Amino acid sequence: MNIVIQYGPGQGKSIALYAPRVTVGRAGESDIALQGDWLVSRRHCEIVRRGSIWSLVDVGSKNGTLLNGRTINGPSVLRSGDSIRLGNCELVVQ
Repeated sequence: MNIVIQYGPGQGKSIALYAPRVTVGRAGESDIALQGDWLVSRRHCEIVRRGSIWSLVDVGSKNGTLLNGRTINGPSVLRSGDSIRLGNCELVVQ
């Protein structure tokens, strides 16, 4: 699976996901670091793989995580073409 930063810090960058757990946030040590967007929490969400299924999980972010325009409240399965919105950033699943 790949994540493309559609909008926000690192716009246009494509990130291949290999690890079973990928952290996303403003902190520099995040696997997908979105530094500079103050609406993104330091530790905002995670992308987790179990077998062949990838899921998006909000990890207690202040402003929430949207998947295809809807706020997620628990693990949400990711599919190609899905849009992940956090702060002013948009990530697209490929």
